[in-house]
Amino acid sequence: MKHYLRLTGLILFFVFSCNTKENGQSEPKTATNVTDSIKKETTTVTPNEEKSILDTSFIDKEGKEIEAYPIFECSGTLVENDSETDRYAVAIFTKNIEQCWNGKSKVVLEQFLDAPETQNRPYVIVDEINGTGKNKKRRFSTVYLNRPDNDKYDEKEMYLAEYEDNEKPVITKVYRIWEIDTREGKFKEVLKPQKLTFNNPDYIE
Repeated sequence: MKHYLRLTGLILFFVFSCNTKENGQSEPKTATNVTDSIKKETTTVTPNEEKSILDTSFIDKEGKEIEAYPIFECSGTLVENDSETDRYAVAIFTKNIEQCWNGKSKVVLEQFLDAPETQNRPYVIVDEINGTGKNKKRRFSTVYLNRPDNDKYDEKEMYLAEYEDNEKPVITKVYRIWEIDTREGKFKEVLKPQKLTFNNPDYIE
């Protein structure tokens, strides 16, 4: 009789231990599956949330579309030319005012769609250049160039320049320059003279 009770007890203990082990294994699997699904959702959602409107193209968009975007216009300069009908402006956009001169930017060429005397003139974006914002001293601006040794660069003609701001009266480190072609409505990169300098548009004594 004692032998029978001992055998029954061992069987019950064995069955109870197996059930506990199985239950203990099933819970971590459920938790792991939930965690994995959350990670997958996070991976797919984050890139879309971080994409900036400045990463999209503005070309062929009209002013009313641009003005509806959550961005800030840091500067705008009317481009001088001899045409009485075709009028252009260069504008620089960033995410907000704090990033105007030290963040990701987009430089656009705007073509006005009606007479220059009209207020709030409608315009369309005809060309653009994107700035990375990795170097906070690296800036874009419209400038009048000083001619070092090449008559092609007229000091009375406006260009777009990408340069390093040295906080001095004269800029000496110039990365790239573009002619603002008002015949074709394009920024056209041109060969930069080796000793090109120009007055710092942001310098204040």
